[in-house]
Amino acid sequence: MKVGAKEKTDEDFVNDLYTTKNYFIQLFGLENFLINVNKHHFIPKHRILSSQEVTDLLNKYNCTVKNLPTIKRDDPQAKYIGLRLKQICEIIRENITSGITVHYRVCVN
Repeated sequence: MKVGAKEKTDEDFVNDLYTTKNYFIQLFGLENFLINVNKHHFIPKHRILSSQEVTDLLNKYNCTVKNLPTIKRDDPQAKYIGLRLKQICEIIRENITSGITVHYRVCVN
């Protein structure tokens, strides 16, 4: 090791593996297993869209991926469903007054 060189953190190492070798690795701390975020009643249902659904979505709303709102890769629900960078997820919220609303988000770093 060179003098003054900083050691890579775990997150940098994992990001390096993803960009160079396309390995998808998620690191979870023990605090992530204390509660199941998918079963909480305040958390809406998330799911990853297929490539066909993405093209249909972009054509339907006449937009690009850059126009979509974002969701962080380390968001607890994004981690739970295994959302990767640049993938789009569908969020279905149920509300007593407004009924069911659907939102779309693109995963960013």
